[in-house]
Amino acid sequence: MTDRRIEKLTDFVEYLEVACEADNVLFRGQGQAHSLLPKIARPEIHSRTPTKTPVEIEKSIFDQFRRESVEYLPQHVEREDELLALAQHYGLPTRLLDWTRNPLAALWFCVRHPPRGGRDGVVWILNQDNVETTPPDDERKVFAHQHTTVFTPPLVVRRMTAQSALFTLHAYSPATGNFVALEDDAVFKPHLDRIHVPARRFSELRFQLDRCGMNAASMFPDLEGLCEHIQWQNTLLADEDTAEGGTLSTD
Repeated sequence: MTDRRIEKLTDFVEYLEVACEADNVLFRGQGQAHSLLPKIARPEIHSRTPTKTPVEIEKSIFDQFRRESVEYLPQHVEREDELLALAQHYGLPTRLLDWTRNPLAALWFCVRHPPRGGRDGVVWILNQDNVETTPPDDERKVFAHQHTTVFTPPLVVRRMTAQSALFTLHAYSPATGNFVALEDDAVFKPHLDRIHVPARRFSELRFQLDRCGMNAASMFPDLEGLCEHIQWQNTLLADEDTAEGGTLSTD
């Protein structure tokens, strides 16, 4: 795994030109450099039911979603893998971790919000040429799969298409009692790279990406995304100010 650091959007694009020539490259933006673990594996999810395993919690959560989501679902969502991907996309804790084929989308998700505690963000890069990929129609293995894999389900809602969304499906390790972080997986680790994004550059990159058409309205092509974008256009976030001609200061 290699580490790089960028200061501006052109640095990011130049890195992509040099290091990401392969077709099967995936990207993930994070506002903080936390581990590549799916949400179901994170400690805060277990605080209410500390006696249950992550798999037991996941089953309970997913069963409830399956029962109560029916009236909200697109009519064509029937398969279990489609339902799991949709649940993940709307924020439910699952064994899936979000990735995108669009590097600018990943960078936008990294800088979308002001940095927390002044901590830097990261964009992870995964070359999937030499890692396992679950066939799109292999729905029976979604919960039974014993190895972490790249998972490409049907894009059942416009948000997923707009974000060029796909996932890593994380295996559960009975030995550790948790799901396996991608950077700790012997198969995936050699194919991961990490770009560090300085916290003080978030606001500048946010404005630059908006000029490239990357914003809440394009990433979430619905009323919620539109309203978030309009609000951002008329609001200063915590790391933005009116210096430099009414845009922002970066230093």
